[in-house]
Amino acid sequence: MKKVLILTAGFGDGHNAAARNLREALEQSSADVEVTVADLYERSYRRLNSIAKKAYLGAVRYAPQLWAGFFKLVDRSPWLADGRGLARLQRTLAELLEETQPDCVVSTYPTYGQLIENLFHDHCERPFRFVTVITDARSINSVWYRSPSDRYVVCDEKTAEVLARAGVERDTIAPLGFAVSPLFATPPANLPTRPRLGQPLRVCMSSTRVRKSAAKRWTVC
Repeated sequence: MKKVLILTAGFGDGHNAAARNLREALEQSSADVEVTVADLYERSYRRLNSIAKKAYLGAVRYAPQLWAGFFKLVDRSPWLADGRGLARLQRTLAELLEETQPDCVVSTYPTYGQLIENLFHDHCERPFRFVTVITDARSINSVWYRSPSDRYVVCDEKTAEVLARAGVERDTIAPLGFAVSPLFATPPANLPTRPRLGQPLRVCMSSTRVRKSAAKRWTVC
């Protein structure tokens, strides 16, 4: 049985949605796959992580310019996301890798790539394939691709071009679209028929008395 570990984080629902949808798709595609989804920030920091998520949502909602400035700062300052200040997170990742022994690790959050690179920097080659699913489009923070990945999955060709211009090898970029629920791949059994152009719409009018005044109720037949 193949084992897949999907890493996510609760800073914005896009990362969790991508992880959830990937798990559903993998489990439906084969019975010979075991999928584990983990939020390492939640596992590592618990209460502090809840506070950080509220702060993130507050900044995005009420101070978008401040958040945009921080986004640009992280993009231009590699040392801010090199993982050296996330020792507890890295220990949690090492323990989870030892526990699950995955054949493939999929990341839907950008900082995990750096943590994985740190773990195997002074060791032999990592014993699993690493896939980065980028949940951003067109404007991509460099945190996503600073660390090596066997494959970078992006939403479209425009985003693929952004990565290629940044120096990512083109054959490692896969423009496969956003990860959505496999429910959307199967159309409903009884699709409603579309009305033909020029088809008349029949309207019926009925009258009811409310106390002493008359009121008209319109309904479509």
